[in-house]
Amino acid sequence: MSSGACVVEVWVQLVSCGQVEVRTELSDGSSVQLKRTDGDLPRMMKRLVDDFPDERDTLSANLLAGLLRVRAAEQTSDPEVKIVEVNKLLNSLISLPHKTILFDVTPPTHRATQSDGSPGRS
Repeated sequence: MSSGACVVEVWVQLVSCGQVEVRTELSDGSSVQLKRTDGDLPRMMKRLVDDFPDERDTLSANLLAGLLRVRAAEQTSDPEVKIVEVNKLLNSLISLPHKTILFDVTPPTHRATQSDGSPGRS
C-alpha cells in the first residue's frame, strides 16, 4: 500500500458469532482484508478520537451515535442488521475530510492484495 493511498470503499461480512471480516478497497487498487472481533471497533474509534484532538467533539458525537446504532442492532435476532450498521459506520468514517489515519492491522489477521474488482460484488 502506498503512503498516498486512501480508502475508497469498505465492506463488512459476518464470519462467525462475534467476528467480522472487513474488506477495504484503496485508491491505489489494492485491498486489505481484516478479521476483527466486536471489541476491535470501539478501540479503533477511541484511537481516531485520540489521534485528532482538535476534532474530538465532532468525532466523538458522530462515532458514539454510530456505535450506539451498532449496539442496538446487536439486540435484534438478525445478525445482518448489525452488519448493515457496521457498514454505515465505516463508510461514514471514510467520508470524513481526508486525513492520514494509520489503522492498526496487526493480528487477528490481515492480508493485502491487488484487487481485480470490488470484493463481494458481482
